[in-house]
Amino acid sequence: SKTDHKRRGFILLTHAVMIFFTIAMIGLAVDAGTMYVIKGRLSSAVDAAALAAGRSVNLASTVAAASAAATATATQFFNANFPNGYLGTGTMSLSTPTFTQETDGYGNPNGILDIAVNASVPAPTYFMQIFGIKSVNVTGTGTATRRGTVMILVLDTSVSMNSGSPTACSQMKSAAQQFITNFSPYDTIGVVQFGYTASVLYPPSTNFGSGTLNTALGNITCNFNTNTTSALWLAYEQIKSVGLPLAYNSVVLFTDGSPNGVSAQFPVRTQLDTRYGPDVTIGANASCGSTTAQCSVPVACTGAATQTA
Repeated sequence: SKTDHKRRGFILLTHAVMIFFTIAMIGLAVDAGTMYVIKGRLSSAVDAAALAAGRSVNLASTVAAASAAATATATQFFNANFPNGYLGTGTMSLSTPTFTQETDGYGNPNGILDIAVNASVPAPTYFMQIFGIKSVNVTGTGTATRRGTVMILVLDTSVSMNSGSPTACSQMKSAAQQFITNFSPYDTIGVVQFGYTASVLYPPSTNFGSGTLNTALGNITCNFNTNTTSALWLAYEQIKSVGLPLAYNSVVLFTDGSPNGVSAQFPVRTQLDTRYGPDVTIGANASCGSTTAQCSVPVACTGAATQTA
């Protein structure tokens, strides 16, 4: 009957639709599965590239050279982990690594450097080509973090460093010049020197790789006492001035002996002291700071109220 004929036609149409949707689901699963595998491999490749780029910044002395080294290394590691044409993919696109300093809640750099690498590649489709979609762009982003270094070299330039052959002073300078080549232009290095007092030889800077620090180290001369305490405090103050709390904040001390000097301001007498005998003045021109005034306890100093030693 016509009713049976319509019923059979409807059943056949339903079966055809079900078959079509089954094939479509299988086709979409194949395409999605292919893209999932490509996405996983791409993500691993950009992660490896970002880590390699982060390590390679120590191979250069300037930011421009570090960027070039990072790009070359990232490309090498990416290609090793994502071969050209992998699973039928097209020409991939790999970005130049970007370097971004992280900041705290107030927008101030905190000492952490982010190295990011982005890549994209067209993944082939199979079923979706029926709808005119021949490829789907798959992207991946890898980010590595690197703690910066803020280092202050504290160098003993006392007279005892002139002993030996070659002298300890010359060996220290040579060792320091070699040591600073191990750091990145994204690090900060400064130098404090100390003899009878401490002073900043080279303020903390990321530009140390330009040769200025190497020259400053080469010009060091060693004389006077060993005022280590003041030097260490001055180095601490230099680290505080940089203001990167999450960096590797370090002080590296080069010395050959125990401290035998100290910097301080001592109050001087402004009136005669007769506790140990009558007023005595040695020398007609005794004044504050002179040898005779220092040796004669009762003599009053008439100069400044403090004396630095």
